[in-house]
Formats: sequence, C-alpha cells, structure tokens
Amino acid sequence: MPSRLLGAIGPTRQKNGRADIEVVDVPEGISLTREDSCQRCREGPDGRESGDVSHVARVWPRRCRVAITVTALALTSCSDGSSDRINERDAAQTPVPSSPVESSTTAAAAPASAGAVETDGVRPPAGAAIDDVTAAVETSLDTEAGVATLAERMAELSVPGVAVAVVRDGVVFGSFASGVTPGGRPMTTSTLTQVGSVSKTVAAVGAMRMVADGKLPWDDDITPSLDSYTLPPGAQSGDHPVTLAGLLSHTAGTNVHGFPGYQSATQAPTLPEVLAGQGNTEAVRVVTEPGTRFDYSGGGYELVEQAMLDVSGASDFDTLMRELVFEPAGMVDSRYLLDLPADVAARATPGSINGEQLPQRWQAHPESAAAGLWTTADDLGRFLAALTASMSGVDEALLPTAWTQRMITGVKPAGNGVQIGHGLFVLAEGQEFGHGGVNLGYNASIAGTVDGGFAVAVVTNSDPGGITLAEEVTDTIAMTMGWR
Repeated sequence: MPSRLLGAIGPTRQKNGRADIEVVDVPEGISLTREDSCQRCREGPDGRESGDVSHVARVWPRRCRVAITVTALALTSCSDGSSDRINERDAAQTPVPSSPVESSTTAAAAPASAGAVETDGVRPPAGAAIDDVTAAVETSLDTEAGVATLAERMAELSVPGVAVAVVRDGVVFGSFASGVTPGGRPMTTSTLTQVGSVSKTVAAVGAMRMVADGKLPWDDDITPSLDSYTLPPGAQSGDHPVTLAGLLSHTAGTNVHGFPGYQSATQAPTLPEVLAGQGNTEAVRVVTEPGTRFDYSGGGYELVEQAMLDVSGASDFDTLMRELVFEPAGMVDSRYLLDLPADVAARATPGSINGEQLPQRWQAHPESAAAGLWTTADDLGRFLAALTASMSGVDEALLPTAWTQRMITGVKPAGNGVQIGHGLFVLAEGQEFGHGGVNLGYNASIAGTVDGGFAVAVVTNSDPGGITLAEEVTDTIAMTMGWR
C-alpha cells in the first residue's frame, strides 16, 4: 500500500474505539516479530485468556486486521470469521529468515516497556531496533499485490540497488542498503546518487535560511533580487507579483515542469541560459496569475537558485548550500555539482533504466536547485534528522521552527488528498510530509511525520521502478514503526 504522499493511495485507516489504535489491512502470511494477541477474544497462542498483548507469534495465517498500538502489533479480528486463535504451529510454518541486508545502527533503540501505553502521539513499538525495520523491509515488503521480499521486488522492478535511512525523534535511527550498482559494486548507505526533485526540498531550506537571515524577501516581489536574469512580462502584476513563497510552493504561476539534464557537463548551459530557454527546455516565464493555483514548476526553483546566488554573491550553488544546509545538517558527502571530480565520481553509482546502466553513467544538471543534488542515504538521514528536530522545536540549528512549520503548512491542493507546502508535500489532514525525486536513471523519496517523530529517506539507482520500490519501502517502515 504505497503512500499517497509519494503518488498512490495510502492505507485505509479507521479508529477502533481507542485513541491509540489505527487499523490497517495485513496481507495473508505476513511475518511478524512483535508481541501480539487477539484484542477481541483475548486468546493467546496457547488458547488461555490474556488481558494484554504479551503473546509472541511470527505469522498470522489468515488475512486479518491489525491494530498498531504504542507497544505491539495486535490482532483485532480475523476476516474469515473462523477463529481468533494464533497458534504456535502456524507460526512455525513460516520462519522469518535472517537478513543479508547491509545495516548500520547509529542510535540506540528505545527500552522496552510492559503493556500498551496511552499516548497523544504514535511512537515505535517498545524495543524496536533498526534490525526490526531492516527485517520487515527485507522479508515482508508491503506492495499493492501483497507481501513480497525486497529481493523479489528489486528483481521485478529492475532496481539494482537501494539504500535507506530511518530517523526517529530528530536522530538518525539507522540505515541499511541492498543490491549493487549497475557496475556490480555493492550499494551502500554512503554511495552517492542523484535524487531528482528531492533537491528542491534541500534547496528550499537554504532559501528559507536566507529569508530568516534577512537576505531574501518572502512575500514581496523577488524580481529585484534577480541580477543575472530578467523575468519577462507575463501573468504577474504589481498586485500579484512573483514571490519566494510562491516559487517554493509551486503557486507563482511559472512554467517548465522538469529538466531532462545533459549527457555531459560540457554540453550544459549556464543557469541564466537555462532560464532564457537556451538549453533543452523553454524559457522560464509566468504563465498563470501568481497565487491562484498549484502548478508544479522546476523552472520556478531555478529562479530561486538564481536569486540566492545573486543576493549572496556566492561563486556557485554548491558553495552556498554547503554554508546554508550541508554543514549545519552534518551532510558530509552531499554536493550540488554539475561535474563530479574523479575521486567523488568513483563513489557514485551510475544510473540505470530498467536495470540497464546509462551509457553516459548519469546526466549532468545545471539546474541544481530543481534536480542537481548528489547525496547519500546517510546524508539524507542527517538532513531529515535536522529538519524534523526543527519541526518539533528540539533543535533549530538547521532552520528556525517557525520556518519548518511553513514547509509543512498546506498552501494549495495538489491532488490525491495532498497539499503543497513550501518545499514539501503534505497530507490534507496534515499528519505527514514527503517529496519524491525522479531523474533519468535515479529515483528517490523522503517522507515523515509533521510532529518530527519519524522520517525515512530512500535512494535508488534505477528509473522508473525505483520510485515504486521507494514507496513500498517507506510504507513498510512506517507501518513497522507505528506511524502509519
């Protein structure tokens, strides 16, 4: 059940008479490692009455409904109506295999606690660790067709390699990777990949830092900040100017949805040439009245990039973003570079189309803010940790909380029950944020909860199957950790 934030309809939710339970469908044969018992009949694996959720079973043999509570995954009803029993014989029939996925734990797991605890916010099951998350992704990936292993889905979707970082309460909880680069090297959590439009979220944080520092306007006309490019007349006016707030929320009326990139850095135009339509996309213009509706516009983010460069006087976007975002977030490997130095390129995975390596290895993107970020799963985890710590008000080193709250405040409907914020998409009910990324040869995604409790970053070296895998990995992690 992929997430609506990443392009599909998410799991159906309903309350079950208690504030700390959300009900979701669990496919037949799903493997479990959490403590569970039937909440309706209170019977455990041995048939004795149980007043809590303290009985261990690894498999539910029928399609059932499961409640995600604070401390356990608990059976609430058996859909075939024949029995509420969970027995050890059934559990033994489907053992949970050990995980070959590369994994690293960078934060200690929370201590276990006894029994379900009422809370005003959802938190992971007690004792949850990155190994639990890794095992869930590897053995019980949640897909539209049912449960599959990660290896099966990677083969079906032609994804050579994937890397994942998980964040909890503003701290990197852990990371893991599986598969290889198209050239056959192991995929790791420190392998550099392009992340497509996830570049926009990182760039938006940099732009908002400049606003918070008084260097860029937020709601005022941004065109006086553009020295290197003159925005042509269009649907904008004195009453409806192009603003940074509008550009970051895709509501400024600008065109150019996305950028295909170039086969080599030597073929790429400069940013002012991109804006003027002298590359492989049309000139950036204002085609609808600013503020009237959501129209996704990579072109608008390139206006933001040019304004940031002109106002700061920075020599390039990578240098500027290192100061604004990379260093405050602890992103040690990330770069907004058109051409990677040889030592950096050696650590990057080539992109692939349906599993076949791109002949040119990757596209060059002079459109840095919209599509040009090179990063790793580990660095995206550090970014999300700093971002969610700001969302929750725990740490404002990356960005003041007032500004991260603007990122996750819906501005306009963006379709499929989602609203656009500033640099992020937000569920209409306002509980989760996310952004996907698609470049030629690479797909990626980020997602999390707006309270700052959880976040996930997924990077892949494949297009187009990588985005589907990223959705499934994210959804599986979210359900395993209890925030979906």
